This record gives sequence, structure tokens and C-alpha cells, in this order.
Amino acid sequence: MKVSEFIIDETLLKVGGNYVWLWVAIEPIYKIVLGIRISVERNMLVAEQFIQKLATEYGKHPVHTDGGTWYPQACKFLKLKHHLDSSFEKSIVEKEQSNMLKIELKVLMTIFLVGKISVD
Repeated sequence: MKVSEFIIDETLLKVGGNYVWLWVAIEPIYKIVLGIRISVERNMLVAEQFIQKLATEYGKHPVHTDGGTWYPQACKFLKLKHHLDSSFEKSIVEKEQSNMLKIELKVLMTIFLVGKISVD
């Protein structure tokens, strides 16, 4: 599989009584999840670490995101092109990620034996 770009988004999950951020990167043509990360914070450092891991594994490619202020900073530091998606593009991306996320959450629940995960 050839990766041409990364589409990245994060969502807040409630796991038990705690909230965590689930970061997801997908490849837009084949609709494959390229990476998942769980963090307690949502900031430039976490975004940079997540994107760096993707770039190390799949090569340096343009990054498409929503309006999160941490993404342009992380991409600039990593010398990657950043594209801010319009609200129309964002809704399409989030729909795709939501469908894929449901499958990935089932996998995570199985792996980590989490009792209850709710997507906010």
C-alpha cells in the first residue's frame, strides 16, 4: 500500500470515569487506519509525537486536519505540509473516521478489556 497523505483527527472518549483523547490517522484512498494513539492531553507535543511516528513508519506526506491549532505547529516543526480542511471536507473526513473508529474501538475494548467506552 502506498501512502500519499495523512488525515488526522482526535476525539474525546470517556473510559470508565476518565476522559482520554483518541488520535486517529487514516489513509484517504484505501481508508486504512495508519495509527492510533491515546493521550490524556491534546496539545502540540502529543500531535508532533503522533505525526512523527507516522512519518517514520510511512514516510513524510502532507497532513490534513481540522482547525486544531496544534497541528500546524507540529507540521511546521516536522517540516511537513499541512492542509486545513474546510468544514465540508471536515464533515466527510469525520464521517469516514467515525465509521472506522467504531471498528477500532471494538478492537481496543477487546485488547484492553475496557468495560465501557463512550464516544463523545
